[in-house]
This record gives sequence, structure tokens and C-alpha cells, in this order.
Amino acid sequence: MEKINNLPVKRRRGRPTKIEVMNRTREVAAMLLMATPRSEIIQHCMDKYGIQETSVAAVVTRAYQYISRTHAVDRDGVVSTHLEMYYEVYSQAKGLGDSRGCIQALNSIEKLLKLTDSALIQNNSLTVNLKDLTLTELKQLLQLENK
Repeated sequence: MEKINNLPVKRRRGRPTKIEVMNRTREVAAMLLMATPRSEIIQHCMDKYGIQETSVAAVVTRAYQYISRTHAVDRDGVVSTHLEMYYEVYSQAKGLGDSRGCIQALNSIEKLLKLTDSALIQNNSLTVNLKDLTLTELKQLLQLENK
């Protein structure tokens, strides 16, 4: 306990000050940018600040918001860099005769460029909303399957 005017003063408990919140946020943001595992971040916050695991989620959320505000990302630059990498992986896989690797690289390129709607394709099957089809259209679909 600290003493002010020779009287014991209890350490303040409760909500942290704005400065404390900002310091925690910046510290966790630095840990996120250094690719620190989430479990280590949680343990660090619990040990250093004495907060519960559920409260750490709020700190991490604030840290992500802080990163998005202060670290502008060149989205087009990142996309083009990743495209170059995927094309390089594709050409290497093609050179090795790895058709599976080629397909995975091409799928990654499609996903990155958002050429396909991921909601329609799941596990190589087409998802069709049958209630939007008429009876005639359903019959035609069934006839195509039986041919």
C-alpha cells in the first residue's frame, strides 16, 4: 500500500484509465504485428494486468482497430504480390508435373481475385435454391441428371 500524508491508500481497482487502456492496446497491437500466438497474448494480459480471459478479447479487438487505423494497408499491392507468388507456385507445380498443386494454386488465385462466388460452390457441388424454381424447371433438371 502506498501512503499519502501518512495515511494508507488502497490501490484503485475497477476500470483502467484511458492511458492504461491505450498502453494495453498498443502493447497487444505490437504483439499481433509480431505474430505472437493468441494464447501467449491472453496469458501475458492475464499475468501483467490481472484481467480475465474474457476481457482480453476486448483488448485484442481494440488492438485490431488500432492497427487498422494506424497501419494503412496497400490492398492492391498485397493482392498483386500474392498473385505473383501463386503464379510462381503454379509454374513450379506444373514443372514438377504436380497437377494437384497446379489446381490448388489456380483455386487460390480465383479466391484471391474473387472470381467465384464461394456461397454457391461448396465441396465441388452446386447449391441450388429449389424453392425459386418452377415445377417445369425442376423436371428439366431431373431429366438432365438421368441422361
